[in-house]
Amino acid sequence: MKTPPLQSCRRFFCFAVVGTLLHCAFFGGSALAGPKSFSEIKPAIAAAKEGKQYLLFVLLKNLSEESDAVAKILAEDLVLSDEEFVVVRCKTSQSAHRSIFADKFKLDPEKAPMAAVTDAGGGLVASASGTDPSTYRTLIQLARAKAGFERDTAKIRKTMEKMAKDDHIVDGAVGKKITSMGQDPLFLIKKRTWTFKNGKTMKAGLLEAKGATGIFVGEDGIEVERSFNDLSAEDIALLQKTLK
Repeated sequence: MKTPPLQSCRRFFCFAVVGTLLHCAFFGGSALAGPKSFSEIKPAIAAAKEGKQYLLFVLLKNLSEESDAVAKILAEDLVLSDEEFVVVRCKTSQSAHRSIFADKFKLDPEKAPMAAVTDAGGGLVASASGTDPSTYRTLIQLARAKAGFERDTAKIRKTMEKMAKDDHIVDGAVGKKITSMGQDPLFLIKKRTWTFKNGKTMKAGLLEAKGATGIFVGEDGIEVERSFNDLSAEDIALLQKTLK
């Protein structure tokens, strides 16, 4: 059965509006929702520092279906992340934008679309390239987990699993793609030696905090649950400072 002309027009109008918003968010202009977006690097860095946010550098090609698909999925994932990210809209036509991808992120700008996430100080968190939109969704999820925006352990593990299977994502912390789930998970506190009130010690990373107890992962990779109240005064002070 043919779609009535009026209904067809409404559908076309809706798609056109969504497409316009996506194009504005990543190729210039203003959008109704989502993070702040800049076409220049310096003001973007200043905004990220002021808001203690992460920077998302996105290099897309105009009039490219692949870039449009990447822009669409980024817009969907970032629409509620206005307090987490600042977007830098980069163009292949600008030498400064090409240079930052080539020199800092070690990506070939001729192979756009691509993206990279840094902290406000410029430290590389992770980068992604290629035409598969799902790669960029995983990049955002990884950045959110590393920044502490995502605290759901199950979601973090799922993100790490996706990343391990995606050859187009580079982890900035290690300078290479994490290829094995044997790599350290994203700890709230990295592996260190914890001291208990009874004098015993344990070398482990804090994976999850649940009230007065925590899930620790030892050097053998086994998860154990321990009460924070059993720790030394120094370790409790560290927890209070880190988890506040």
